[in-house]
Amino acid sequence: MPFQKRSSTQEEAAPMGAATARNRALNWLARREHSSQQMRQKLSRIGCPEDVTETLIRQLGEEGLLSDQRYAEMLSRTRFNRGFGPARVRAELRSQGVDDETIAQYADIDEHTLLQQARTALEKRFGGLRAQDQKSRAQQARFLAYKGFPSDLIFRAISGEGDPD
Repeated sequence: MPFQKRSSTQEEAAPMGAATARNRALNWLARREHSSQQMRQKLSRIGCPEDVTETLIRQLGEEGLLSDQRYAEMLSRTRFNRGFGPARVRAELRSQGVDDETIAQYADIDEHTLLQQARTALEKRFGGLRAQDQKSRAQQARFLAYKGFPSDLIFRAISGEGDPD
């Protein structure tokens, strides 16, 4: 009989035990923060039974090893540092199963800092050239909207309104 490579979907091993699932979860958490929903999805993908998954997520939360608050803080900080606006950060947190109260706590940023981030993103993308015509203003506005900045702030960033100069 020829050798057949077994795919991950054809695994015939016994159901995953709690100890194995915990070891996998701890390995993932050692690399980076995860939301509860992400952990649930990863465990489900490797064949962990639902009752084991829910028990493990509860235990990791009680031990302080899995925290949606820490995940939201980490994700919002990295996205803001990459030049994304609050709407984009909120949408990403929501898609990862973070509750609205936690999102409100970490996805909001003061207006002055937000304006500076929008200007920095424009500088980085367009080389500091101020939009001279309607076409280039529209291009810059679409760029900032994609990044998740609010429309009133987009107008101020493009027009230079509120510049300290």
